[in-house]
Amino acid sequence: MRTKPVVAGDQLGVSKSGRPSMAVRRPRVAMRAGNLSAVPPLHWWRHLPADAYTGAHLDILHKAISGITILNEPRWPDAVRGDPAAAIGVALRTAKRHSTPTPAVDLVTSAVVLTALAGDPAAALVLTKFIDRISSGTERSRLVASWLGVARQGQCSVTAAKSSRRRVPNGTTAGA
Repeated sequence: MRTKPVVAGDQLGVSKSGRPSMAVRRPRVAMRAGNLSAVPPLHWWRHLPADAYTGAHLDILHKAISGITILNEPRWPDAVRGDPAAAIGVALRTAKRHSTPTPAVDLVTSAVVLTALAGDPAAALVLTKFIDRISSGTERSRLVASWLGVARQGQCSVTAAKSSRRRVPNGTTAGA
């Protein structure tokens, strides 16, 4: 029986096979939306503004968080499935235990990113607070401003486009 990786270690990333794995520390690199390999997916929230996320980013990010279990966190499965209240709750509980970015903070904040991009303004506001805690200077201002824009709009263009292609019960795609 295969088990899921558990949050532990120095840094999490995604291996070439798309599975979550331990990654070597990489130098801090400014990330562009098209360059998915410059920064581990669970660190994207620290570097990417809201409007830089593409459908590929969302798919990789969801795949990364789906393969990890957080022990003693009963709401984590709900957060992974996109429940904004669960994602925010897990993130706030994790932030209380960790004052600096850790793999656990990166993991739960990535779940908050997905719910913010799905249109939850509260998740976008929580994300701005997490960015404030770890960033400084112009990068922080740029990131916070981008997520505040999502909070005002309620949905970003990437998820709006994806939601227009919703699945119907028989497995076909509607709105395509």
